[in-house]
Amino acid sequence: RAVVPAGTDVGQELSKIQVNVDLTALAGVVEMERAGGALPVDAAALYAKAAQRHPGEPERRDPFGGGQRYQYEQRDGGWVLRSVGPDGKAGTADDIIRDSRQ
Repeated sequence: RAVVPAGTDVGQELSKIQVNVDLTALAGVVEMERAGGALPVDAAALYAKAAQRHPGEPERRDPFGGGQRYQYEQRDGGWVLRSVGPDGKAGTADDIIRDSRQ
């Protein structure tokens, strides 16, 4: 039986888990596209490819970003996926990032 430390925001912790699941799934789509010869050019292209590869699945959305799409960009020959993190602001220390170059 797991014990949750006092003061833990369980909802926030569950959202972090969801973000990691979502970013893993989206990273898989990006890597399948890379294996096919090209990275998606932007978030719209990534989400279109995700819908093609996984028809019927709901679109993955950032629970910390008010339900917006996760951020995606090509960078230096790789790619970056980002959640704005618990504070809801992009570019801060709590952002949750998947960077193919790391």
